[in-house]
Amino acid sequence: MKKSLFFVLIFIFVAQTFSQTVPELIAPKNGAEISSESLILSWEKYEGKTYQLQIATDTTFDSPVEVIISDINGYVFKNLTSKLRYKKTYFWRVAFFTTSNTLEWSEVRSFTLGVYNFDTIKKGVKDFFKKAQKG
Repeated sequence: MKKSLFFVLIFIFVAQTFSQTVPELIAPKNGAEISSESLILSWEKYEGKTYQLQIATDTTFDSPVEVIISDINGYVFKNLTSKLRYKKTYFWRVAFFTTSNTLEWSEVRSFTLGVYNFDTIKKGVKDFFKKAQKG
């Protein structure tokens, strides 16, 4: 009984591993507004896969703004204004290369780059100088 249960569990694990045909996106959620200095895009990791990440200004992805090929299941943009613009909506998707060397694309999600909250920074700087003057 234990032996057959063990083989059933292995079969289920192998079937799920090889039946995954498209990457599953994790973050950010669809329609998210990003209001920070960096953007983190992430998706489920699948062993032995190479991924292609695309970011575009429309859902056709005919002229992507960014294309990255990686074997890591995520990407961090630290300097957002290098290619991406604030107050603009972008679409992103991820694919991995299959055994037949074709791309299988994930769902398409969108995000909007909000404006980083400089008012909070200015207030912090003003408070710092007020304390320093009293000091």
